[in-house]
Amino acid sequence: MTDPQAGPLPEHVVYIVDDDAGVLDSLATLLALSGYHTRSFASPQDFLDTAPHDSAACLMLDYYMPGMDGLDVLSAMRDRDIRIPTIMMTAHGDVRLAVDAMKHGAIDFIEKPWESAELLSALRHACELSRQIQTEADHREAAIQRLADLTPREMDVFKLLILGKSTKEVARELNLSPRTVDVYRAGLHQKTDSSGIADLVRLAFHAGMMK
Repeated sequence: MTDPQAGPLPEHVVYIVDDDAGVLDSLATLLALSGYHTRSFASPQDFLDTAPHDSAACLMLDYYMPGMDGLDVLSAMRDRDIRIPTIMMTAHGDVRLAVDAMKHGAIDFIEKPWESAELLSALRHACELSRQIQTEADHREAAIQRLADLTPREMDVFKLLILGKSTKEVARELNLSPRTVDVYRAGLHQKTDSSGIADLVRLAFHAGMMK
């Protein structure tokens, strides 16, 4: 279980989106006293225009807002590939709303008025998840950069090797000699700083080439 007393992750920003100025002020005060950096928005559109696509951040989002409700915001975030762990808040919570929020990507659902310990525990979990997302994004970017140095033919060899093809099988499929495949293989190992098939498969996963 997450310990709300463990403290925030200092590099994280907590975005707060709520059309109620009183809620924005009280939440920002609570989180500031708990060591969090916050940014508040009374308008969902203002948040969407500002939110980064990948950063160490999480979001506390009101469900009922004029013009664009919380589900609309989650849908817009998904369309824009904004991957920020989100806690949905509402003063009119019920099971249906909670289920809808989770289906749209929220990781937790908090009813107003909230218990401070419950809210901080949920927020700590959201920040930990955000850190995982950021780490994955960093790995993906590094992997893509390493693969960018490969020539088209080295990439052809790479794609077959990560499928478990042997040197002879790769040579046959690409109409090359096994010796030539070995040359390409040595080159891609050097460029990707890998020492074997396991490293290549791991690199492919990080780059999003394998699921």
